[in-house]
This record gives sequence, structure tokens and C-alpha cells, in this order.
Amino acid sequence: LKNYNADNLLNEFNKKFDIKNIDSKNNLWRLYSKSIISACEFVNKFEDANDFDRFVSLFKYNELSSAALPMLLEREIVGLGFPLACDFLKELGYNEYPKPDVHIKDIFVAFDLCDNNDYSAYKAVIEMANIVNENPYKVDKIFWLIGAGNFYLDNINIGRHKEEFINMVIDKLEH
Repeated sequence: LKNYNADNLLNEFNKKFDIKNIDSKNNLWRLYSKSIISACEFVNKFEDANDFDRFVSLFKYNELSSAALPMLLEREIVGLGFPLACDFLKELGYNEYPKPDVHIKDIFVAFDLCDNNDYSAYKAVIEMANIVNENPYKVDKIFWLIGAGNFYLDNINIGRHKEEFINMVIDKLEH
């Protein structure tokens, strides 16, 4: 933040990558530069990692208060939507934040466990995690692996089996 704002960061990117349509307000590099700077401004509001951890812990009261944090991040950081805010928190080690991505939503909507929106899917994963007495990260990961078929830790990609899984479960429930 001492060295850059969104415009001069964009200019630095342009020096390295010769960006086309740089003057467009919808240029992805421009949006990326704004995102980086707004993320730095947000993180800069905390003294250190422990201060940030204390801040996150304030949202742990229940699923409603926990959902407020990704909503806040979505507002504070340019380009960071609710699912990516959840993913950001999850990847920092806050395993109570599932990422309501397309795989989760498709599977949960197909089983009528949630409405087709990020917030509803987020709450449904947390509810399922509570029912099975597991953390939301693990529930998220299981359904993501089914949907994506990418066992990246073992460098194995079996392909997507989301539709097959949905059809199999629905068929079992009908019989």
C-alpha cells in the first residue's frame, strides 16, 4: 500500500504483460488490481494474524453470524464474492466455512436440501455437518471431490461424476 494504488499497480502489470484494452473499466487486469489493493487495505486493518483470528472468532456464534463474515469480505474486497470469501477463510484454516461452489449447489439442489443460491447452499452444508457431527470443510470437500473428480493431493483425476452420483442417490431413494 505504501508503493501502489490500483492505477499504478495496473501500470506495473502492463509493463510486464502488455495489457490490451487497458483503459476499459471492465478490463480484468484493472479489476484484479483493484481487488489486490482492496484486499491489502482490508488485511492492513489488523495488527497481526492473531488480531485477524480474534476478529474471525467474533463470527462463530452460529451459522447466521458465521455467514456475516464472508458477506463482509464480499463488500470489503473488490471482486471477492461470497463463495470465494468462504474459500479464502476455509483455506486459511477456518474449517467452519464451506465454499458453496457449483458442485455443492448442484448436488444439494438436486436433493432438495437448499435453494439454488450461495447462502442457502452454505447453510445446508453447515446443517449437514452438524447432523453428521463433522466440520463443514470435510462435508464440503467430500461433495467437491464427487463433483470435480480431482483428487489433487494424490494427482488423480477420475473425471466428474456429479450427475451419476445425483442419479444414483435419487434412484436409491425412489426404490
